[in-house]
Amino acid sequence: MSIERIKQKIFDETDVRRQAIRQQYEQKIAELKKQTEEEIAKIHQTFVAKSQSETKSILERATTEAELEQKKQILTTKWEIINNIFEQVAQKFPQLPEYIDILKRVIEANISDKNSEVIITPADRAKLKPQFPNIKFIESSTIKGGVIIKSGKTELNFSLDANLRLLKDELIIELAKILFRPESL
Repeated sequence: MSIERIKQKIFDETDVRRQAIRQQYEQKIAELKKQTEEEIAKIHQTFVAKSQSETKSILERATTEAELEQKKQILTTKWEIINNIFEQVAQKFPQLPEYIDILKRVIEANISDKNSEVIITPADRAKLKPQFPNIKFIESSTIKGGVIIKSGKTELNFSLDANLRLLKDELIIELAKILFRPESL
């Protein structure tokens, strides 16, 4: 065989081997590409499922928080209504026609001696002092109405604030039953 033929045969064999190796690598690359795409698809699916789950969880928490905030605001408003009612009573009670008569009866029933002092609002003092000239009246702007009677170490609090506080304590359970029923939240 001639050298040219040997060379050609070597080139041909090398070319066949090279093509076989190339084909092997192309198959390997195709397999790796397919595996990579499958892995990417799995990762994507996992990510989508996880993000959907987290989104759902976040939405549920946000909804729950919004509902709780709404209930809190409703409760706050209801308590404001209750407090507003008692504030209105405190403002309107001294304007009732029988208010001064009530104060007179309280003073008459609870004055124990001539050393007693009656703590009263300036407006109420002006109306009651002429009817009780022998009683010492002390004006106070800290009470909204009613009287506080001091006799020695004893103090009887018939102020409007104290009476409304007691009334509120008594009525709060009934008001709460009406305003805070589960179906009203």
